[in-house]
Amino acid sequence: MVLMPFVLFTTTVAGLVYLWNRYHRHVPLVVAILFWALTCIYHRETLFDDGVDLPPAAYNVYPWQALRRTPVASNTGIVFTQLAPWTEAARASLKSGALPTWNRYAACGSPLLANQQTALLHPFTLLGLILPLGQAFTLSSCLRIYFVLFFTFLFLRRWDLGMAPAIYGALAYTFCTFHAVWLLFPLGLTTMMLPLVLVGIDEVVTRHTSASLVPLIIGVTLTLLGGHPESAAWVLITAVMYAAYCLRTSALRGRTLGRVMTAIVLGIGSASVFWYPTWRLIPFTARGQLMEAMKKYPPAHEYSPEWFLPLLAPNVLGTPQTGTYRPPRPPNGGVLDDYGEIASAYAGVVSLGFALVALRRAYLRPRIFFIVAAAFASLAITESLGIHQILTHTPIIGFTLFGRLRFVLAFAIAMLAACGYSDILVGTVKRSFALGCLAVGLLITLTPYAMRAGTGQLRHVQIAHVIVATSSVLIASLSLAFGSRRTATGACCAGLLLDLLFVTYRYNPPARSQDMYPETGALTYLRQFASPWRVAAVGWSFLPETGSYYGIEDIKTTDPMADPAYLMIVGNVFRMRPADYDQIINDWTNPFINFLGIRFVYVPADQSAAIPGFKQVYAGSDGWIFENPYVFPRYFSASDVHIAPTIEAAIRKLGTLSDFRHSVTVDRVPDPVVRSIGAQGAEQVFVSESDVELVRYEPNATTLHVNGSSWNLVVSSDVAVPGWKATWNGKQLPVVTVNGAFLGTFVPGGSGTLRFTYRPPGLATGGAISAVSVIAIVLLLIFPRRTGLR
Repeated sequence: MVLMPFVLFTTTVAGLVYLWNRYHRHVPLVVAILFWALTCIYHRETLFDDGVDLPPAAYNVYPWQALRRTPVASNTGIVFTQLAPWTEAARASLKSGALPTWNRYAACGSPLLANQQTALLHPFTLLGLILPLGQAFTLSSCLRIYFVLFFTFLFLRRWDLGMAPAIYGALAYTFCTFHAVWLLFPLGLTTMMLPLVLVGIDEVVTRHTSASLVPLIIGVTLTLLGGHPESAAWVLITAVMYAAYCLRTSALRGRTLGRVMTAIVLGIGSASVFWYPTWRLIPFTARGQLMEAMKKYPPAHEYSPEWFLPLLAPNVLGTPQTGTYRPPRPPNGGVLDDYGEIASAYAGVVSLGFALVALRRAYLRPRIFFIVAAAFASLAITESLGIHQILTHTPIIGFTLFGRLRFVLAFAIAMLAACGYSDILVGTVKRSFALGCLAVGLLITLTPYAMRAGTGQLRHVQIAHVIVATSSVLIASLSLAFGSRRTATGACCAGLLLDLLFVTYRYNPPARSQDMYPETGALTYLRQFASPWRVAAVGWSFLPETGSYYGIEDIKTTDPMADPAYLMIVGNVFRMRPADYDQIINDWTNPFINFLGIRFVYVPADQSAAIPGFKQVYAGSDGWIFENPYVFPRYFSASDVHIAPTIEAAIRKLGTLSDFRHSVTVDRVPDPVVRSIGAQGAEQVFVSESDVELVRYEPNATTLHVNGSSWNLVVSSDVAVPGWKATWNGKQLPVVTVNGAFLGTFVPGGSGTLRFTYRPPGLATGGAISAVSVIAIVLLLIFPRRTGLR
């Protein structure tokens, strides 16, 4: 089982190479094997040993801290706390036979498929479903690296660069700091499809057959299935700009541009089942609310030079691997300042020198495109010449983080480097000029370190990179000055990899499989009880979202798709600090915790072990667990109904209610109920109580048996985001929002079955668009004459 990721990776690579060579421009087998070998070496600890590409990030927080294992320094904690747990929840749902549209394990429920962060429908993710979660991450990581190598090489060969420059450019872009930083993230999966998309455009431009559209369609589809819509927008914009550049001198540019746009539209349509529900749901989420707030009140961005030094020298502010990273000063509240955000545009000091060589003949195609791309990305990153204000008011991309255009900057530098290296090999520039450019590139990279040295802030990790960067330039320079062409290529690639692999070494430290999500006594205790029930943790412990991996329902969340009304209410109830990412609970006295279905409270070992009125049921080295004797059923009937049409009004009323089981607030009373009990215009409605019995609790649905004498309100503590439906004996009922943010419905009298089902809005429409698009693609390939795309 340990070698299964290797087997699946190798098989997939062999299939890719065979199919590409069968239908498209031939890739030499030796190059395909070289890229396969490099990927295997890069992932040697996880492909051939009991390791997984999922950094362990929990040993400095309880309950895992009790295991006394050494924490690993990394900048990828979000992979542990969000991406992997959400992915495991989605996998579990699929294995149970349900489409993973709802996550039961965070925030009293939250959208899962529309969250996109699992990249669930991407082939790299689907291939890993037969593997344990950690090995699935390893497989996806390997495939990402190989795809970038393979298609970047193809892209450069399209412009008639030799084998050596194309290999160099592929290595520079694949192992740049951006891909190391975002390797395990949906952001990385999305942007790593860029070379495939650009190769697809080249296929459409150079070959006038319907089959030539397939790579571009697949590339666009995979980009949108990557799980990061912001980055997907930039990849598609870059692709359209590249297509326009390629067609500017073509006699058939109108027709060819139409073919390009057709392929892009079909690719977007094919992925609609994944992205369209997110588009529909965003306005109702915390992320959508934040986007609107930033649009109305954009944060002030004021940068010091420190913010941009890592563009030239990525380790100038330290590294998370060594624990030396310090954010740039002065801080900027409107911009993310972790290492991954500001130090991810470095493609190597040798690449910088070769890119300078390429500028000598900047008029050659496609260099001007790369120069413009690098200039645009630099302006966006540094927010120069008013570009930030312009982009902010641009539809769709106005909400993206422009600093992440570092992937475009790294790509442009790597491509220019390949062009410059080609000039050196074919002799269109003198070797002395190339050596001078390498020296200038080294000077540019070392200048930020020299600036830090002048302030006495140069650390060992920066000094080490100074030595490595200098060594890589010396290796390349000596090989160009005295070596043969083959020797120069090997030496330049070796110097490049020495530099890039040193900078990113252990950035994504692998974990042993047993360390990935270790079990503790408290976790074992909680997992023995069947849902539905919830847990809450005291202090900085049991990190939000991690319950999704263990199958434990937690009331905390860091999900950008979370309901803002829920976050507001929970923040008020537990007196959490504003914008507290860890959602630390500071108050247990509010009776609303009973309504939330919190049956167990976990208290870490470094906190006081006492919760008045709660029963201690577990004690261990990892902490204590207390059981709440007052917890309400997750679904019950209320009789005293207060009408509160706004969230704020609901919160105010919640503060005055002592028994939520019988007295609750709703946002409205449906017309059938009004006509039946005559409640028009009333602020308070009295309905009957009924017996509510839980029959079935599924990932996306709940089935209840309800028995009442007349109209009654069935209340839940599931968050009422758009997409919930209620049926009574198969007939649809209107849902209402209960207690400001939760799901409920009025049920007529009698005995019957009430079923709540969640399906994100737009799922059916997105699925229909995807189906139509796939049918159109098939027809295009079968009947190219009739479709006009032969």
